[in-house]
Amino acid sequence: QATNRGKQAHGVMLVELASGQTPEALVAALTDDAAEALGAGRLVPGPQNVAPGGTQSTLVDLEAGSYVAVSTVAGPTALPPAAGMVRPVTVTAAAAPDEGTALPTGPTITLGDDEIGVPDDFDGAGLFRVENAGEEPHELALYRVANDFTFAQAVAYLTAATPPAGPSPVTPVGGIGAVSPGGEAALDLELDFGIHVLICFLPGADGKPHAVAKQVNLL
Repeated sequence: QATNRGKQAHGVMLVELASGQTPEALVAALTDDAAEALGAGRLVPGPQNVAPGGTQSTLVDLEAGSYVAVSTVAGPTALPPAAGMVRPVTVTAAAAPDEGTALPTGPTITLGDDEIGVPDDFDGAGLFRVENAGEEPHELALYRVANDFTFAQAVAYLTAATPPAGPSPVTPVGGIGAVSPGGEAALDLELDFGIHVLICFLPGADGKPHAVAKQVNLL
């Protein structure tokens, strides 16, 4: 569970350190080539796109090992992380590890390289399984579109290199951080009515943000 005490939306992802790798080396790799660094590591998603003053929960299975928790800001310029927004984390094996997974088997949001899939009866409330079915790392950031704005206007604002002047057409409402191909997590949601944008900003192999977006209308 992440609580945002900052002044802008923040998220968390966990990156497993390779043998002998230091947190400083990981940050340097993210700074040099974020797409390559993300593709080389095992990524475990924490909460993403948590609004200032807000709280978001995710559920993941963590294997024993050394990780770095990286705080990111959702958007085309999310990486590399800002100085001070990195913390080492050590996970130790349980004395009697549970078999299988603690993740739910219910409604699933699927992240792909070219699309984001949601259940036909998606209502934005409850615990949702999230799976990365693509070949590259992906994240999921959710926004509610403000009244009098369209989905297209919201996506244009979110993907602009420099956000245009004027009031923001979106409000951050949660998500999950970066997850490796084949990875999974669970996300606890309580979305309000209205138009919502589901989007991934992580860079692809070409270094450009995926900017894969999905529109969801909740009545």
